[in-house]
Amino acid sequence: MVNCCDCFAFFRRTPRQSARGVSFQSTTSGGTPHKESLKRVTLSDSPSRLSQSPWRKEQSSGELAVLNLYSERMRQMDFNGCCALLAQDAAYHSMNGDLISSRAAIEVWTDEQARAGRRNREERPWVQCNSAPHMWSREMKVTFPSRITHDVIETATLEDGNITRLDMAPKCPALRTAMQFAEARYEHNDRKALDLMSVNVSWKTWDGIEVRGKDAVKKLFRDMNGREVKREGTTEFECAQVNDVGGCFVRDLDIERVDGIKVKTRQKLYIMGELSELDPIELPNGERRKCWGMVPKIMEVDVLTTEEMVNGKWMKCDSKTWA
Repeated sequence: MVNCCDCFAFFRRTPRQSARGVSFQSTTSGGTPHKESLKRVTLSDSPSRLSQSPWRKEQSSGELAVLNLYSERMRQMDFNGCCALLAQDAAYHSMNGDLISSRAAIEVWTDEQARAGRRNREERPWVQCNSAPHMWSREMKVTFPSRITHDVIETATLEDGNITRLDMAPKCPALRTAMQFAEARYEHNDRKALDLMSVNVSWKTWDGIEVRGKDAVKKLFRDMNGREVKREGTTEFECAQVNDVGGCFVRDLDIERVDGIKVKTRQKLYIMGELSELDPIELPNGERRKCWGMVPKIMEVDVLTTEEMVNGKWMKCDSKTWA
């Protein structure tokens, strides 16, 4: 299991503050508070006018009905009926970060995924987002064509009664990093793969090489391209162990070197949150300021040999030692 301490400190509260409200005081000229002026303000004391509006409630009820109908048709595999609830220019963002644009393209893609074995399971109810009235989300489990099941958060955005955008994201943010890494390696995009790594990343290869740091991994990528004729992922990354700040993800790789050596390996990624610079924020006065936050980064990559081709036969290897 990945063991680590909490990444964030607790916020301190004064005796006159709580998680649901703040006490305000007015004072005399000498700085002494008027007892009669003390007032406790809670979230329920000043409800939003928008949330009280009958029109807003009716609109929310209509949007929820559309989403529930969408979910029901999806369970019935009525993809034409599902997509009839989408706007013509709707967008679908997949778990891998792929963008499918237009209602027609989404219908084709959804049908292909279902034929390959994709299924939604254990769907939770849709919940309206407080910060965006026209945005709804739900949690569910999704079994992908690879037969791997992940916990997923689906977010839907509606406009004029039509679904305009659907976003699928792993419930565990570190899993998205692992999936993006697999995509980058498949595309031979070394720069994209390196961007997903910690500055002090450690990489242990199946043939006994160990390097540390992005520059060393970059050189290792060049060496791999020169001595390997094949490096192919045969499974998708699965969650081995996860917690609130990261996790361990595994997949199988087939590797063949130019000297004829063939091995089956298991690749492990250890991912944790790292303080990183984010896109700058723009203030109302036009000023741009730097922004920092915790971003899942690959801390360690281990590749262990599970089988090796010997005299035309696959032989099991000790997974605890380097081949």
